[in-house]
Amino acid sequence: MKRFLLFFFLLSFSFACEAPYDDANPDVSILNRVWVDHYRDQDGVEIRHTLIFYQNGRGEEYIWDKRYSEDWEEYYTFYWSWEYNHTRIRLEYDDFELLFTNVYVTSGSLSGLFDGVSVNFTFNQVVSP
Repeated sequence: MKRFLLFFFLLSFSFACEAPYDDANPDVSILNRVWVDHYRDQDGVEIRHTLIFYQNGRGEEYIWDKRYSEDWEEYYTFYWSWEYNHTRIRLEYDDFELLFTNVYVTSGSLSGLFDGVSVNFTFNQVVSP
């Protein structure tokens, strides 16, 4: 019985900690959260890609990888905005812009095509606005 109660408590706690999703306002669902994806590039290098969207229309992007036995880290800031009824996000960097298309948001994931590459970011943690 104690095991069952512990299991039930942990299961309830995990649902309570899940990021909320608001169908009526996708902004609320992606804002002030660290979104992380892990994948391999065309050369087989493992990449850790992180996005953060802030309410003021700004955002941050971190990319970590290991090439030639060295750790590499890239950091970018951008301005972002929703387009096409919340199915596309335009990211404007200092020298270029990217499109995040076919955007689909759930309580724990943010997926789509990031500059043409299929991605599936997962909710990692909440950050201060």
